[in-house]
Amino acid sequence: MCFSVVTRNYTYVFTNMSTRVSVLSLGDVKDGAHVNVVGGTSPSAREVADDLMLSEKLRVFADSYDSAYKEAGDIMQTKVEVYSEIGEVFAGKKDYTWSPSNVTLFKNSGLGCQDVVCANLVYRKYIENQSC
Repeated sequence: MCFSVVTRNYTYVFTNMSTRVSVLSLGDVKDGAHVNVVGGTSPSAREVADDLMLSEKLRVFADSYDSAYKEAGDIMQTKVEVYSEIGEVFAGKKDYTWSPSNVTLFKNSGLGCQDVVCANLVYRKYIENQSC
């Protein structure tokens, strides 16, 4: 499949597919783009082609080093280095300077603790906005 007709025009690209065949290539994203890769959390799953995963332009972030190196086929099969866990960036423990010529990729394998924190935030907002 070729998504470049659509994806080349956007700064943010999201994939969420269970496939063993990569669907997103380097030519499908423009410089400065950010790609969220959500689907395919198994060693055989692929959403992103080797040319993008191995590009010098690419900086890879993950929700967890452990899940990225044990569950994410895109990362495992290409042996690409995960620059940082996303939490390290948000906490200021790892610095990243964005460049308009780079492409960033976030591999989200899904962590239960993140789901619980998000659910708690939604619940608190709900309670906060209740009128009795």
